[in-house]
Amino acid sequence: MNKEKTVFDVFMRVCPDFAGEPIKEWYVLDDWYAATGKARPPHPFDNRPDVICLTNSDRRVGVELKAWLNEGQIAEARRQEIFEEAILGAIGKLPLNQHRHIKRILLRGRPRRFHAPDAAELRQQLFDLIRARDEHWTDKPDWDRSLREMVDDFSGHLIVGKYLDFIELFPRRQAIEPEDALNEKYPDRHWIAFPNRGGAYKLDEMLTPLRELLIETRADDRYSEVCKHVGLAECCLLVHYDFDAFQYNTPIDVPDYSFANVAEFGSHVLAGDAGFFARVYLLNCLQGMEAAYLLV
Repeated sequence: MNKEKTVFDVFMRVCPDFAGEPIKEWYVLDDWYAATGKARPPHPFDNRPDVICLTNSDRRVGVELKAWLNEGQIAEARRQEIFEEAILGAIGKLPLNQHRHIKRILLRGRPRRFHAPDAAELRQQLFDLIRARDEHWTDKPDWDRSLREMVDDFSGHLIVGKYLDFIELFPRRQAIEPEDALNEKYPDRHWIAFPNRGGAYKLDEMLTPLRELLIETRADDRYSEVCKHVGLAECCLLVHYDFDAFQYNTPIDVPDYSFANVAEFGSHVLAGDAGFFARVYLLNCLQGMEAAYLLV
């Protein structure tokens, strides 16, 4: 099922009477033209709206879908994701962690192009560095041995320094002998990793894109005559928050700001003006949190 079908299926489950009466069937646009054999209207009306519904009284209602995303955040997150996959791929399958003092490693680095010929040397240098740090762990004062260590001096490990800004070494609660690691019932198979994404919570990083999306879309001339050219009784706008936004963007529906608050914000932005659309809805597509709100 393509994304448009998935999103609209959620909308139909939480808001089945959005058109003022039941919908007896609906199609994404390509399926509509395939099923009816109708000719597409001229550009720019040939690929709009995304969904066409038929009500019980045979009214034809269109719905345009727009994803609510912070594209800048997504682009940066995906660059980081590609970089991390490249580094972890170069390190390859991890052996059991038999270091006496070091339990876990977090890698820190900014996105940059990875050169495949560096893979073997990166792996070798990283393991050499970790082994050396483990061997000298007891050189530190007693009070310091239970604290994490940050390493950013890669002067003897230039390929590691080429890709990583620093690494964090987390100690074991109690030192072990290497052979004990072989007998662990549940060994940590991901003891070298990148940290989970996080950072300061800035609500405007999502509310600003939503404001811009609502204002720009309601005034988009490409929807001014879409009802006339496609033969619609009306056309609605459905703005949706989906898994891409959840995975890569600033979170929404947190303890001090819920999705209902977002809907209030969207209604305030539109101030009763839906532009070229009959109505505007905001949809949360996340499983277990599905909800639709009428903005105007």
